[in-house]
Amino acid sequence: MLELILAVLLLLVGSALASVMRENVSGNTHFSLDLAGILLVTIVGAGLFLVSGWSASLTVLGAYWAWCFLGGLSSRRQARAMVEARVSSQRTCPQCGAEVRNRVAEGSVVIECVSACGWSVATTNPSQPAFDSQLYDVLPLVAEQDKNRATARLAVVLGIPIRDAVRIVEQNEAIAKGVEAVEVQRLARLLAQKGIGIVVRPDFPWPLTDET
Repeated sequence: MLELILAVLLLLVGSALASVMRENVSGNTHFSLDLAGILLVTIVGAGLFLVSGWSASLTVLGAYWAWCFLGGLSSRRQARAMVEARVSSQRTCPQCGAEVRNRVAEGSVVIECVSACGWSVATTNPSQPAFDSQLYDVLPLVAEQDKNRATARLAVVLGIPIRDAVRIVEQNEAIAKGVEAVEVQRLARLLAQKGIGIVVRPDFPWPLTDET
């Protein structure tokens, strides 16, 4: 019985140290113990101890140590590859090789420059509504006290029968579904001229005009 207790303690401590070793090898400074692995090694090792003695238990523990070491090396390689990929994706100056850090957005254009050598280039600014792939629904926003006049104006702007405009306002229906950001802005400008606001779903991240 005493030998079984010693075997269990050895398996617990040994597997816990192997788990710590794996995190150290991987370079992870915020590590936690692999409790499931420790428990599995302890149970299997203790069972084999009862059947075959110390050699079988130590074989299980040694196999877990090898697995932890190889797993730590694999995690370290993956982390290094991610860092290298991140570094390689950074834009560098074609003249001096310095990283391009200065980016100034001016409307639809982004100007990138390197102060060290004076190199600069103008590229298209992707942070604008024309590059937004999200589709939106547009609903009219009508004040209760101005509902009748706003309904009539909505019918005129959209070129629809007054009964359809009444239904849209009363049932809070969309006047446009699945439209792109630039179309949302166009409708916003068009309706704003008649004093009608809009609600956009999902949330619209751009100003309701295309002014820059």
